[in-house]
Amino acid sequence: MLAPNEEDGSPYNYDFDTIDGNNRNPLYSLANNDREERRNRVLGNVALDYKVMPWLTLNGSYSYDYENNTFENYIPKGFLSDNPDGQAKDIGFIQRSNFNGRAQNIRFNALFSETFGVDDAFNFNFRLSYLNERYKSAFNNAEGYNLAVGGIRSLDNIKDRPALASESQTIISDSYFAIADFDYKGKYIFSGVVRREGSSLFGPDTRWANYFRASLAYRLTEDLEIPGVQELKLRASYGTAGIRPSYEMRFETFTLRNGAATKSTIGNNELKPAKTGELELGLNIDFLDRFSFEFNYVKAVTDDQILRVPLSAATGFGAQWRNAGEIEGTTLEASLNYDIIKNENFSWNMGIVWDKSEQKITRLDVPSYLTGPGTQNTTFFRVEEGQNFGIMYGSDFIRSLSDLPSGLDPNNYLVNGEGYVVDAATGSTPVARVDDEGNAFFVIGDITPDFRAAINTTLKYKNFSFYTLFDWKQGGDIYNRTNQWLYRDTRHAVSANSQVPASFYAGLYNTGNPSSGFVEDGSFVKLRELSLYYTLDGENMGNIGNFIESMRIGFIGRNLITWSDYTGFDPEITNQAEASRSDLTSRDTNGLGNDVNTPGGDPNVFKVDNFPYPTTKSYSFSVQLNF
Repeated sequence: MLAPNEEDGSPYNYDFDTIDGNNRNPLYSLANNDREERRNRVLGNVALDYKVMPWLTLNGSYSYDYENNTFENYIPKGFLSDNPDGQAKDIGFIQRSNFNGRAQNIRFNALFSETFGVDDAFNFNFRLSYLNERYKSAFNNAEGYNLAVGGIRSLDNIKDRPALASESQTIISDSYFAIADFDYKGKYIFSGVVRREGSSLFGPDTRWANYFRASLAYRLTEDLEIPGVQELKLRASYGTAGIRPSYEMRFETFTLRNGAATKSTIGNNELKPAKTGELELGLNIDFLDRFSFEFNYVKAVTDDQILRVPLSAATGFGAQWRNAGEIEGTTLEASLNYDIIKNENFSWNMGIVWDKSEQKITRLDVPSYLTGPGTQNTTFFRVEEGQNFGIMYGSDFIRSLSDLPSGLDPNNYLVNGEGYVVDAATGSTPVARVDDEGNAFFVIGDITPDFRAAINTTLKYKNFSFYTLFDWKQGGDIYNRTNQWLYRDTRHAVSANSQVPASFYAGLYNTGNPSSGFVEDGSFVKLRELSLYYTLDGENMGNIGNFIESMRIGFIGRNLITWSDYTGFDPEITNQAEASRSDLTSRDTNGLGNDVNTPGGDPNVFKVDNFPYPTTKSYSFSVQLNF
């Protein structure tokens, strides 16, 4: 890899791999492919409060957020490799893009506060609010191959016609709020919200949407004494909220290529925001002067899901964004906090948080379809009525002779050393499940974990403080596409060192299509954070103590250790390789993902291990001075 190229003597031999010519030297690409991005951000906020009367306060605020990004990608003329861009080999490539975005928010509030009744038993707070949101952005991109002269980074150095792309957006939203909070002696508590929102993202025929929330709480121990219980509060809340469409969804859209327009999606003047209605029931209890416990039951139904619906060819358009589905979610949450020891010099506190969630598609007004995070061959998450959200769909390679498809003779098959049924003659071909109706595709995984939990503990001894946080995820499948690629080339440690024929792993690779062979349990326990602090009082710091009240020295480590049976680098698939910043859709926060069926294309939802960076460990040291 470190040898020079025999073609021109330049550093890093690009075609170093004599076994597989498809593998190129990454050092050569890093040395010759220059990418530079510059980001500038300006944020500001101003607020004004005016207390008109003891019971009336008026306030207003204005916030501003401006962002400017520029990006350049340059591959020189005479570049030898076909990595990272095969088209750029020999002829070179240059790309330049810029993005400008500006968000402005204006808010006005009128707050009314009053206490009345015998002994001021009633407390009432009421707020009227108006919010105006404005967002404007512009993006321009130019790129092209075949540079005329080497070493010149100018767009007019492109011999062929450059490819051009641009986008501009203007989004305006208005919201009106009425919020009321009321309590009687601090034990009967009510809170309510009414909100009306209008947005240019909604269809012209459905420009406004209404939302509300109502919450009740009763502090039972204010009326009833319960031995050993210091506080018992019962809570109930129901509210609605909306999910806005992204910019291009309501418009008639076309794909432009060299000035020629091709129909893409037909507009929808009746496109509405998806609306979520959520019921929450819960309780809080403090008992035995040491324990605090909280429990929540949450039921959420999101109706009018925004989906890309395929259309008949007779329309001339490929699809339309419609409100066409409903998804139902249920969550249980619990937390317990325990003061194990608590005195002047030494304290020890422990907390446990636990939750369990599931989401099911309860209505789908379009045919079932596949979606995913958008990277190559990862569109295998099936959206289907009656199924959990996040199920994987693909070939299911069987592990028992009893599951052989009908018509196959068990004498001709065996279970190999990897636990799969293969043909007995060569041991090379894994057998996939086929049902009696000839269906060869099945649910092979589900991203939904059994539960998640976190355990934290804090120890304090005099001026020392020690804290740890463990994060536990139980269950939830991951599709290990990294392994699948390595199996194809027999470069994974399992396939390279196995006694099973190498051709078996090529069969399990399944030509890159999804299969049960690469679905793994994503359970893990992770030491998420560990910290140690020491506080030194100024009176113990000599003359410096005349200027410094205290000094706090700390060490913090995050993501330090992971315990898991997952065979990849990290079962916490949270940082997939991002699309290029030059990609038009990646420049808009709410834009479409790489997969047209998936707004946002979130790889944190669709768990596919596709060569991501592992979660990084970090170590930091801090000094805090109080004057």
